[in-house]
Amino acid sequence: MDHILRARAAGLPYVYLGYWVEGAVRMQYKTRYRPLEKLTPEGWVDFETGEPAPAVD
Repeated sequence: MDHILRARAAGLPYVYLGYWVEGAVRMQYKTRYRPLEKLTPEGWVDFETGEPAPAVD
């Protein structure tokens, strides 16, 4: 919650929760947050569909 409150106070449109390692049990909680996006060589995409993520102003 602290990260969310700080981002809101700073006027940021999102919170970056850090990296995720597939198969790492301790990091599975991160998959519950939505929208879930991943960074590819083509840019940020929706984790499930592979479609480009919406642009953030």
